Amino acid sequence: MENVLLFFSLKYQGNWNEIYRALDHKEKVDLKLLKKVRQEIEKPFLTIIGDEYPAALKNITRPPFVIYYQGNKELLQNYHQTIGMVGDELYNDDGIKNGERFLVDFINENRVLLFGDNQGLDRHLWKKVIQENGKFIIITNRGLQNFLFEEAIFVEKLSNYPDFLIISESYETATTFVSNGENYLNLKVGLSKAFVFVQNTTNGTSLELGKCAWQENKEVFVIPEPLNSKFKGNNMLIKDGGKLVETAQEVLNQI
Repeated sequence: MENVLLFFSLKYQGNWNEIYRALDHKEKVDLKLLKKVRQEIEKPFLTIIGDEYPAALKNITRPPFVIYYQGNKELLQNYHQTIGMVGDELYNDDGIKNGERFLVDFINENRVLLFGDNQGLDRHLWKKVIQENGKFIIITNRGLQNFLFEEAIFVEKLSNYPDFLIISESYETATTFVSNGENYLNLKVGLSKAFVFVQNTTNGTSLELGKCAWQENKEVFVIPEPLNSKFKGNNMLIKDGGKLVETAQEVLNQI
């Protein structure tokens, strides 16, 4: 059955709805192709029916049928120590200072940090966590192979780094592939015990991620922004019920 899940995951590029439809309709599979399916990939994977699949993911809405990864999969066993840090494509010096301050304090408490895959504050914090020798997970909305190729310079720095993990619901995606952002958010929510929103506008996915986190009963902590700040996403999350925090210790005391 794992081969069947892998086959449909590769065929439909990790699209949860298409994989579910194929399974539900008992879509036919060529047995010869099924036997060879594992030969099509170079990276390890976990399926929802496998023994090593993270228990935390099984409890979310639409858990991934297959996840592909590179790095230390043992980090997936540290759910209660995992904190998602959320930044935006746009950020300023305050976002950097606050993000780095919280990040260092979390690392000093041996927490695993989880990041998304944007080109802004997320990327800055990836580099900072390596400088501080922290444990971290990156959830990418790209195919795993796409990420490894497009971020080759960054990935090369991880060649001897023990405590990182890069995860995707898709192995490799075509240039015409349209990603399912909801599944990407679900994966982030499923693997995080709590979230800290560092600095966000209202134009990105931060507000949607906050809603997803609340739906799954996850703690949402938010660093406030000045009243005249253009990063209004954080203050909106506070209005919606996010917990205002000014130090990492406030977060650690509540999770």
